[in-house]
Amino acid sequence: MGIIRDTIINTKRERIIVESTILGGIVCPCILMNALDTYIYGAGKNISSAITYFEGLGINISAVFDIDKSKCGEKILGRVPVVNPYELPDNFYSSNSIVLINTYAFFGIDQFTIISEMQRIGIAYFYDMQPEEKDTIKMKPYFPTDFNRVDYYNSHIDKLENTYENLYDDLSKSHMAEFIRTFISHGSFSIPQCDGQYKYFSTDKNSPIYTHLEDEVWINCGSNIGDTLFWYYANGYHAKKVYAFEGDKSIFGVLERNIRFLPNDYLKNIELINEYIDETTEWKKAVKEKVTLINADIEGAELDMLKSMKDVIIQCRPVMAICVYHKAEDLVEIPLFLKSILKGYSYILRKYEANISVDPKRIAELVMYAVPHERLCIS
Repeated sequence: MGIIRDTIINTKRERIIVESTILGGIVCPCILMNALDTYIYGAGKNISSAITYFEGLGINISAVFDIDKSKCGEKILGRVPVVNPYELPDNFYSSNSIVLINTYAFFGIDQFTIISEMQRIGIAYFYDMQPEEKDTIKMKPYFPTDFNRVDYYNSHIDKLENTYENLYDDLSKSHMAEFIRTFISHGSFSIPQCDGQYKYFSTDKNSPIYTHLEDEVWINCGSNIGDTLFWYYANGYHAKKVYAFEGDKSIFGVLERNIRFLPNDYLKNIELINEYIDETTEWKKAVKEKVTLINADIEGAELDMLKSMKDVIIQCRPVMAICVYHKAEDLVEIPLFLKSILKGYSYILRKYEANISVDPKRIAELVMYAVPHERLCIS
């Protein structure tokens, strides 16, 4: 069994302070003590994670109820059916049953309707999962582009194994396995991470990943407030030209104000561009020099960006440092695309420190480097 397969299939759920919630500390023990048949109402985003949470406690979910006919007939994780309760006869279920309400619309007339329907089909008990409980057990994504990550990982094990086996070094493999384990176990990234000030540039001060050029032409995608630019120069790197893209107009204004604090020798080589990046971006009009370095943290649009830059990438053979944490499929589709258009590249993965106040599980800041062999300097 491969490392990634073993991580996805066999990892146990981390349960931190379960006694601090009614669901984890009272309801779930009651279900187990009374051997209640357990159902979930609401097959929304991240339902796979909710199911794995209960299964990790020894609670089998018999079915998921949802009135959305497009979802009915599906099987979550390949085994838990989605059922329309309105299509079931009266007293269909035994009195030894409970439904866990997993919908954010459980109030007012919706609450009355759901309870009435559950009573009609024979459900004896119900528990309204509180917002903080739903967010915790479903591994609420920090990225609006991401949902049902656990389901994706379970159904793409072979492709994830392929990414893992093609990574250049052991640290890359450790970071990938732990990143996936964090989601599968609903836990926190628990092995040492790289210093955030070196994100896109190196593992740490003394461990470069690629050769830095004195005349680098760098496309900085998702410049945000300019922090990456500041750390680039503070770490002693140089660039002949930097194209700094930031799409959000208000953030771009902050970037313009912040950038004035760079020394003039650096500032004169930076071109700020207020433009969102997607598959329609016209790179040949925006960038005139041969590109040597690309980085991107653009909230899930990284693959679209790379596809729009296909000709530039093939022609220039730049180093690329691309965030691969916004979507579950990033770890599969981004390296597959790059390998389909390039030869002579190595792929390196590094997990950098995340802002714990924003991301307490530290699941952000996973970067994949694609480095042409002629610029690779990792030992």
